[in-house]
Amino acid sequence: MAALYPFVLTLVLQWLAGFGVMATLRSTLPRSIVAPIALLLGAFLETLVVVAVDRLGIGLSFTSVSLGMTLVVLATHARWSVVKSWYGTLVSSPSVSIRMYDVVAFIIAAYLVFVGMWAAYYWPVTPFDAMAGIDLMARQSVIDGTLNNSVLTDPALAGRLSNQPFYAPFAMLQQVIYRLMGWPFGQLWLPVMSFAFFWVMWALFRRYAHPFIADVLLLLLVMVPELHGYTYLLQTDFLNAVYVSIGVIILGLDIERRDNKNLVIAALFMAAGCWSRTETIAVIGLGMIASFPLLRNAVGMRKALSSIGVVIAASVTAFAIWHVWYFYGVFPVRPESGTEIVGFSIAKFTDVVSATFGDVIADMGLWGWTMPLFVLVLALSVLRNKSVGDRWLLVWTITILLALEIVGTLFASAVVGQTIRRGVFKLIPLMYLFMARSPVVSSLSAALQAWELGRGRNTASNQRKG
Repeated sequence: MAALYPFVLTLVLQWLAGFGVMATLRSTLPRSIVAPIALLLGAFLETLVVVAVDRLGIGLSFTSVSLGMTLVVLATHARWSVVKSWYGTLVSSPSVSIRMYDVVAFIIAAYLVFVGMWAAYYWPVTPFDAMAGIDLMARQSVIDGTLNNSVLTDPALAGRLSNQPFYAPFAMLQQVIYRLMGWPFGQLWLPVMSFAFFWVMWALFRRYAHPFIADVLLLLLVMVPELHGYTYLLQTDFLNAVYVSIGVIILGLDIERRDNKNLVIAALFMAAGCWSRTETIAVIGLGMIASFPLLRNAVGMRKALSSIGVVIAASVTAFAIWHVWYFYGVFPVRPESGTEIVGFSIAKFTDVVSATFGDVIADMGLWGWTMPLFVLVLALSVLRNKSVGDRWLLVWTITILLALEIVGTLFASAVVGQTIRRGVFKLIPLMYLFMARSPVVSSLSAALQAWELGRGRNTASNQRKG
């Protein structure tokens, strides 16, 4: 229980930092998703604080990192007149109606999230990649008070390190933060992020679909077998999926309103994606290029180019802090990543695509009903409504899948059953939101709403007669 106070303080600081950034940028995101977005944004910002404390040579401790976060909170609230006005708008006249089926869905979803939280608290770190990399680096960083720890500097380990200690640092830095609090295995940040993520998705489902359908989509998403396991297993992939998918969604919300007022927030989420998995910079680059025509049609050529520039700049910066600055300017050793890249081969690309669809995409044991429902909704939208639905989400879904196939072809260590399987996590939230926004679900939502209104009128009429 000694770690409970630091845990609560950390969440408060992360929330305030996220709110402060959004307020300073005058975010126009829907109010229903602001709170979870702020928490996720604050969690990313705190990892940057850990890096800043480390490079200033202060020594990593709960006190030093918390003081650094306090400075971030104060800095993001410095323009108080702007921030105060934004807060006023945020809390004015909230309107949420909760129905009985919402309560049932909440109970089921809350139970599943609780299972993840208990597992993250109770079970030690078990995945090999984490034991040999993420958590190994975090534990030693906490002991040594620096990210340039004895795992990298011990002469006995020279030439014997695998690539795992050098993975993109987001998950490792979260482990540092939570181990500094006193949690024996860290990891509790995973259910915290999963809670915020599912909150975002549920609010978005309700924005586009009837509340009952939104609840069904939420439960289907929470119960995706493979995805749920990684809400408590320490790896980089669920974290990566959360930030990349939300970055794509925020840009899509701007496209819907034909502006780019939340561009910087989206760029920060994309940068956090690159902060969590190395190859994400290629995924984001390819995605921005593929979606450029949609950006240009929505906001014009100039804003479209600036959007791509801001997102790419943020992503490259996040990539460079770790893979250039730390690898070449801080750490005494670094991985030989160049040896992992092999030449592009059409034959291998074909094999990777075949294995991906045959062994990964088609496996309902991994994804539940996600893939069949996605295909069914897309097909019905085309046949019944002569529309593919949300083109933004569809383009990004296809582009991310293509990028994963290219990564699986170019990197010798990329295994379809592991690397690409976990990379598919990024597709799952986009697929469910695509379904929520589809013409088929819109028609079904309208029919449910009409039935509810008719039932309400009949009930009122019967009461007057009685």
